[in-house]
Amino acid sequence: MKGITESKMTETTEGEIEKHAKTRATSDVEFRRFADRAAIIGTFVLAGIFLGYMTWQLFNPADPDRNWLVAVLQTHYAATIGTPMSAIAAFCIVFLLKSAFGPVEIQVYGVTFRGASGPIIFWLLCFASMVAGMCFLWNRT
Repeated sequence: MKGITESKMTETTEGEIEKHAKTRATSDVEFRRFADRAAIIGTFVLAGIFLGYMTWQLFNPADPDRNWLVAVLQTHYAATIGTPMSAIAAFCIVFLLKSAFGPVEIQVYGVTFRGASGPIIFWLLCFASMVAGMCFLWNRT
């Protein structure tokens, strides 16, 4: 009698463990989808706020002759416009490649970046190359 009770308990416990593992896998997938959507929406919201504020500053300056935004845009255009646009472009490249080809993995000199580190390293490489290209090609005189 004791052996029958133990085998039923073992079957029940194994079944519960499998059920819990499936539930957890489903919740992980749902969380990743939520995180992807939240990142995209957050990026668009922040970019919209930034562009809205800058547009408002351009068209409604406190003193048209001494508008700080126009002065900064004239002297540091690459830094004020090019750098944020490079960050957004790098994000778009990484996200599109991840969507089209799956997880981003990078292997450099025997070191493999996968999981969350793969897209981060790839974003940094894209962003740094875009900013370096702007720096080399920009007429700084």
